[in-house]
Amino acid sequence: MLSIKINKVVPLDNMNLLIFFENGTIKRFDVETLIKDYPEFEILRDPAIFQCVEVEPGGYGIAWNDELDCSEGELWENGVLISSA
Repeated sequence: MLSIKINKVVPLDNMNLLIFFENGTIKRFDVETLIKDYPEFEILRDPAIFQCVEVEPGGYGIAWNDELDCSEGELWENGVLISSA
C-alpha cells in the first residue's frame, strides 16, 4: 500500500478526527472503531486527553501520548472521505 502522510489532525466532537493528508485529501475518522478493537484506547473518552492528538514526526500517523497512536494507513483505509484534491 502506498503511504500517504498526514499534514494535520483536528479533533472534533463525538470522538471524530478530521485528517488532512499531504495529497490534499481530507477524511473523517471515528475513534470509536479503535476503542471497540483496542480497549487501551478507552482513555480517549476523556475530552482533555482526546483533544491532545498530534501528528507524529514525518506524518506517519497520529498520537495522543507515547502509548496511544494510530498509523496513517489505518486512518487512510478506514477514514470517510470528506474532500479530495
